[in-house]
Amino acid sequence: MNTLYNKVSKEFLCPSKLEEHKFVQNFENKSKTDPEYKKSLIEAYIVRDLYFGSNRSIKELFEGHCNKLMLNPTDAQKIQKRKYEFMQSIRNMMDNSNFESVSIETHYNNCINRESTSKEIDNLSKYQSIMVMIDNNEDIEDIYNEFSLEDLFYIGW
Repeated sequence: MNTLYNKVSKEFLCPSKLEEHKFVQNFENKSKTDPEYKKSLIEAYIVRDLYFGSNRSIKELFEGHCNKLMLNPTDAQKIQKRKYEFMQSIRNMMDNSNFESVSIETHYNNCINRESTSKEIDNLSKYQSIMVMIDNNEDIEDIYNEFSLEDLFYIGW
């Protein structure tokens, strides 16, 4: 099993407080407009990951991130999301007094059984790409780089 500790350079090890590590300090001193901002954020995340879970596998780490981002949702998660979208559409109809001429049951079935959106397809593709990178033993920085800044912010510090 490829653990974080075995996979990343020892320069990411944090012997004391997380906020004292050079990569974390470098990130905290960058502005979002700095061209090196994303790179410094990724380095800080790696320090954090190693600090809190050095024995976790790379796959386990990124499965967690992908689950949080819903890149590869289960069928139950997809249905839950579509039910939420249905409720939002009903609320929107009520707020705007703009009622469709279809029954609620038909509208519900249309929401639940709709085709995947391009965003959902892109998310699944991103997930699959990340898993291939893990299987190919690629660098953790490169794997993290597959995420957008928005994704990284959502994963959170």
